[in-house]
Amino acid sequence: MAYINLNGDYIYRAFINSKHLTTPVADLKFGEGIMTIRQNSSGMLYGNLTMGNGLELKIRGKLTTKADCNLISMIGIGVAGTETAGWEYEYLGLIIPHWTPAVKQPLSVTGSVIRLKDHGQSMAGETATFYMVHFSKLSTASSLIPPDMIIQI
Repeated sequence: MAYINLNGDYIYRAFINSKHLTTPVADLKFGEGIMTIRQNSSGMLYGNLTMGNGLELKIRGKLTTKADCNLISMIGIGVAGTETAGWEYEYLGLIIPHWTPAVKQPLSVTGSVIRLKDHGQSMAGETATFYMVHFSKLSTASSLIPPDMIIQI
């Protein structure tokens, strides 16, 4: 596996897993915002998901590899004293491999998210499909992970 630098900002979008093709795309929105990820040398991830209007989750997780696939697993926790207090989500994503003939392919992640706790009208257990598209770097050289340091799951 090549080194993977996940540091940076990502456009994050999640969509409800509807079985109905006729559902308008606008009705499928589960969440969206800017996911900021910082990565340390051992593959641990931390950051936040900012969704606007003061809605924010603190993100913690790790980068792993399994069967030549690079995966991220993360937990998002609401911020105490804000509207997101008590929110909890779990994310599992696949880092999309680079296509050799690709032109300007950004670092992207796709995966699944599950709500772990009820909040308001939103019930625990609901799942959605998410994707993240990288659009800015934070730091590069200090956070590259050699393959032998990636945690196995």
